[in-house]
Amino acid sequence: MNKYKYAKNFKLTTENCFISDSFDSFSEAISDLGLKERRVLLVAEKKYSGFYLKQLSEILTGNCRSFDVFEMTEETPDFHLTSAHIRESAAQAGLTAEDCVISLGSVLADSAAKVFIAEYFSGTLYIKIPVTFIGQLLSTAEGDAELDFNLQNAPGIVLMPDAKMAGDIRTMIREVRPNLVFINISAFKYLDQTERISGVGEAMRCAVGSDAAFFQYLQANSGKRADDFYEFLLNMIMNCLRINKEKKSGHLKFGYTLARGIEKCTNYIIPHGQAVGIGIVVANNIAVNRKLLKDSEILSIAKCMVSYGLSVMMNFTNDLIDAICAALEESGDVSEEGVLSGFVLINKIGRCVEVNDVTLDEIRKAMFYR
Repeated sequence: MNKYKYAKNFKLTTENCFISDSFDSFSEAISDLGLKERRVLLVAEKKYSGFYLKQLSEILTGNCRSFDVFEMTEETPDFHLTSAHIRESAAQAGLTAEDCVISLGSVLADSAAKVFIAEYFSGTLYIKIPVTFIGQLLSTAEGDAELDFNLQNAPGIVLMPDAKMAGDIRTMIREVRPNLVFINISAFKYLDQTERISGVGEAMRCAVGSDAAFFQYLQANSGKRADDFYEFLLNMIMNCLRINKEKKSGHLKFGYTLARGIEKCTNYIIPHGQAVGIGIVVANNIAVNRKLLKDSEILSIAKCMVSYGLSVMMNFTNDLIDAICAALEESGDVSEEGVLSGFVLINKIGRCVEVNDVTLDEIRKAMFYR
């Protein structure tokens, strides 16, 4: 684990990420991007823009040629249609691909901006401002791609009108990466408890699956709400960014395989981070049954998760288990013999192992394990 010290008005950069504790430093973050010669279109989610729109407007006024806003109001948008609407706003504002697009909000604003750029504005300057905790933790290219993948399975979301076109646009979206990601850690205080806990689920996945020292840090800081809480947030974000960059795709799948099935079969009532947490618990139960882990190890993990408000148990009825297994089969990862390929377990805290012989029967058994 890497440790970082927090001081008020701090600024850090890592690759294309600029991390601070205030929107006031956004002007510094964009100082070398040549925005004064560009028009800017902000793609913002209404749910979040009320907190930040005035601040961004004041910063961008005078720092760009012009500044216009496209506000998203849909919680489950048709991205193809939304992309066309963004194009209309861009045309009215006189934007071209030589200008700049900024997204503000969660993965929805980010993905809407990417679809628009992929379809109409290829090569434009793109700035991403994630204000949800889960979005900040997954702001590397690797984590970003994983968020894109998960979003495509959410209810009511349509990327393109038919399967072939959807496949094409998904490929393009994965190639649209921001020139700058601006992370304001103080955004955490404006999130509701559900969004905060969902982010913790992602942090727990990184720690349990890839960094034992990071997990011990989470254990030691559970429940602390002292003056150093911003330092705690900073360390969570920076270590998750590092882990998501360093690790391969197997690491990203830890807890995710089951989380996708759980989300789909509960109609996405369970937030993503909570579903990941439950997916971790079930995966750990499989590891115990295979004697890769000890009961004491998974109890330690479960206790830490509960201390942050994450659920570690679900009412896995027979009908729900059948539905989850059916969802896994629909994903294409299950063979005719009922075996999953590329399932990720841990054989000790902080170390992932990818296996290709986990069966649906094992998953069923693990869901009943207490």
